[in-house]
Amino acid sequence: MLGLVKFIFAVVAGAVLAIIVGAIFAVVSADYTLVGLVSIGVFIVTIVIIMNIDFSGMRKAPVVSEERQRYLLFGGLLMSLNNESNKAFKIVRSSPKDAMATLANWWDIQNHDEAIYVAMHLSLGNIHTDFADDVYNNLVKKGVTNPTSEDLAKLKVEHAQQIERIKLGLLTYDTAKKQLIKIGYTEAELAQITTMAAWDYGRTAFVSRFSAHSKFITEDEAWTFISAAAENAASTYDSWKQYLAAYVLGRCIAYGEFLNIGAGLFGENSVYSKTPFKAGAIV
Repeated sequence: MLGLVKFIFAVVAGAVLAIIVGAIFAVVSADYTLVGLVSIGVFIVTIVIIMNIDFSGMRKAPVVSEERQRYLLFGGLLMSLNNESNKAFKIVRSSPKDAMATLANWWDIQNHDEAIYVAMHLSLGNIHTDFADDVYNNLVKKGVTNPTSEDLAKLKVEHAQQIERIKLGLLTYDTAKKQLIKIGYTEAELAQITTMAAWDYGRTAFVSRFSAHSKFITEDEAWTFISAAAENAASTYDSWKQYLAAYVLGRCIAYGEFLNIGAGLFGENSVYSKTPFKAGAIV
């Protein structure tokens, strides 16, 4: 239906522009064949241009309930990086085609079963948590920054083989930790983090929403995983502050990528300050 409306709009716009351009050319040229050809050209080009414009980013998605906004906020950092709302479920900045490409390229998701598998395991903390926690508990907590063969022997065999990934993760972790302390975290607060599962929980909303946008799963299926990830995160961590730190540090260890969250996330008017971390809690 939207495609038909877009086509009708393109035809009308093309016709209007063709008449205007044709009238202008008729004033300066007596060659009516040329005037006709120019008008037809303008008409066709206008339709082609409009039909190839993606208007999805101009649409405003409906806001979901406060309960569901809380669920979405657990995936808020990654969705914000992709310029998507944490108050609405619908994806508006990426077309379904682009969403499908993203899922295929970054997640190896190309169908319903693959989308279900990844979203479910993210919501359970079963994608990168095992690797990140292994490195965190056996290297990071022991102050290892440049692991030796003896240090690597303490890790699971399949993890110890990823030497370059581990080294990059340790280096990025150190940078992130310094930044977190700079914006107000204490050594004691960071030491209380026991798992990097937040890195998996925090990506569940992204995969679930993009999978629904790609028609791989239904919206109801997506909410099942998003809500599960939120409640699992809430039972694992004590607060938004602790959860977000674990997400940032987990990203460092697993991917070697540092995300600067900034002190503003915990300001008086921050959405995190206004949203309860635990279900039913009073802010």
